[in-house]
Amino acid sequence: MKRTALSPRLIPFLLLFLAGHALASLGFLDDLRLSGDLDGDGQNELALLLWDDPGGSGTFVYLNVIRTDNQGNPQALFALVGDRVQVLDARIDNGTLLLEVIQPGEQEPACCGSQKVLRRWKLEDGQLVELQVEIEGKVSVEDLEGKRWVLKAFGDTAVTGDQRITIEVKNGQVVGSSGCNRYFASVSDVQEPGRAIKIGPVGSTRKACPAPLMEVEQKYLEALRHVGSFSIEGRQLVLSWKDGDRYGVLRFEEIRPPE
Repeated sequence: MKRTALSPRLIPFLLLFLAGHALASLGFLDDLRLSGDLDGDGQNELALLLWDDPGGSGTFVYLNVIRTDNQGNPQALFALVGDRVQVLDARIDNGTLLLEVIQPGEQEPACCGSQKVLRRWKLEDGQLVELQVEIEGKVSVEDLEGKRWVLKAFGDTAVTGDQRITIEVKNGQVVGSSGCNRYFASVSDVQEPGRAIKIGPVGSTRKACPAPLMEVEQKYLEALRHVGSFSIEGRQLVLSWKDGDRYGVLRFEEIRPPE
């Protein structure tokens, strides 16, 4: 999920939270910012998701609601969502804030959660109160159905120029454009903890394009053949691959229709 550092205008709302935290380790998840009336007073509250990376392996996600109290003073409320929790979606429905997340099950390590959970919060007497958690099952490649993504980066290297590489899942296959040609491959879950998948073999059409496009296409298809796991966070899809001592990630952004 795309991260953004703190905006200076929001820092005053976060002073209570910042105690004991390094400012450089904090930021907001760009894709999930909501506005809605959470306490029934006719005024909208602002709901954000805040990440805190204090160093080490953990990245903590917090729900942050900014409201105005009865005296007109701004107030920031926080609730811990979890360590390395992946947020699939966020919405406000009838005054309740809902997060669809992937988090570790009882026997899973924090790094590799695969349990889909619906989390709910309400604003009661000026406090965030979490309601009963609803477990929805294990995340799988079926959760990728019906969405299309465009490649934005090989690891930390952005995709630039005219190259447009896409991916989508349809009936047990991944299909898309590799920049020049169309490609297709089988995709299936691997029965072990942690969103593990297998892709391949990979086939494609055989159109020729300029050398720079073909080089990027070849790099992408080679990485795709060695993908072993995925994560989905809001509008972001990350495919992790490993080939011997070489490894990396493919970072995609969801293609959404115009609103």
